[in-house]
Amino acid sequence: MSKSINFEMNICSKCNGKCCREGLYVTKKEYELLEDKYKEIFQCEKFMNGYRAIGEKCSFLSNDGCIIPQDKRFIECKLFPLEIAALDKLIINEEAKQKCIGLDGFTTKEYYTKGYKLLEHYVKEGLLTKEDVESILNNEYNL
Repeated sequence: MSKSINFEMNICSKCNGKCCREGLYVTKKEYELLEDKYKEIFQCEKFMNGYRAIGEKCSFLSNDGCIIPQDKRFIECKLFPLEIAALDKLIINEEAKQKCIGLDGFTTKEYYTKGYKLLEHYVKEGLLTKEDVESILNNEYNL
């Protein structure tokens, strides 16, 4: 049986959220679905088809980890260390994978199985569009 790639709420605090400092992009639809209490603290700017985080770290990273519940996090957070290359293509970021202590013990196949299911869901539900992918690819990351 495959392990579940689903982190405890505090896993991000254990490495001080290294991946939470790398240029988060939030789709327009994800932003619209974000609860008002999170919109109030989200330091972001309009960027192409959606929004991108500004500042040295993600607005949602606290000393105890991510304050957004796992099921409400953004697709880029849920896919980590996979990156969206197209509406139907994911790539693994090996450098990012090495940074995450929460992913020890998972195979690349397990990453991709989870990732493609999520990607398919987002596209089917209209949460991720071709324009979003273009925005993601144009966002700058500092790994």
